[in-house]
Amino acid sequence: MSTNIHIRRATKADIPTIITLQENDGFPHPHYVTTERLLRLFHRGEVYFLAVVNGITVGFASIDYEIRAQIHYLSVHRDYWRKGIGSMLMKTVIDESKSRGYDRVSVYVQAESPIEIFLEKKGFFKVGYYKNRYRNGKDVTIWEVDLLQRRN
Repeated sequence: MSTNIHIRRATKADIPTIITLQENDGFPHPHYVTTERLLRLFHRGEVYFLAVVNGITVGFASIDYEIRAQIHYLSVHRDYWRKGIGSMLMKTVIDESKSRGYDRVSVYVQAESPIEIFLEKKGFFKVGYYKNRYRNGKDVTIWEVDLLQRRN
């Protein structure tokens, strides 16, 4: 059976799907998205993309352009890990940032998580950290990618 994966831009009508995806991505989150929070983020211009596999939405990513290009969310349902979906979503937010004229993209992630390995493979570099960022005892690392030097 072949897999048909495509990425599309999300709308406010996709908010319930985004919430369900984050709840099932297999990672603990310092805060989970809510309808109210997503509506505020959409309103201020955050851009969301959905990954759809054979007609089923299995992941999402968002990028915030309020101050700088910062990936806010990257979430893939745990049943669809290691199938290239996170990479496709990452490429989409990177391409969107380039098309808007940004030369860097940043992201914050929990320190010592597998996401750091993923980011490094995608050309990101660790540039800093926050100690106990969300007041849950966990540190957060800050990563950036230079879009002018990044290769696919």
